[in-house]
Amino acid sequence: MFTSFNSAELIVVHSLDVQAALQKLLSEHNIAHTVSIRNPHDIGGFFPVAEPAQLLSQEMQYTFFVYRKDLQQAHLLLEKEGYYDSCI
Repeated sequence: MFTSFNSAELIVVHSLDVQAALQKLLSEHNIAHTVSIRNPHDIGGFFPVAEPAQLLSQEMQYTFFVYRKDLQQAHLLLEKEGYYDSCI
């Protein structure tokens, strides 16, 4: 179970296609992950929920989290695949 104590933020992306590709890549390499979806234009609230229509029509913010023990492996994989440079 992912908690703030055993997980770390890996990357934030703003494209549904990139989000899907990252999920597939992490799954193929057996890196457990979770994704938080947020509308960056939403004013927030206690429990903001993205509606399905918003996911397809607006730019959303997808934040990927992995277990802390897998963070280095995940960073290296994303760097190798060109998702960001080595300066992270």
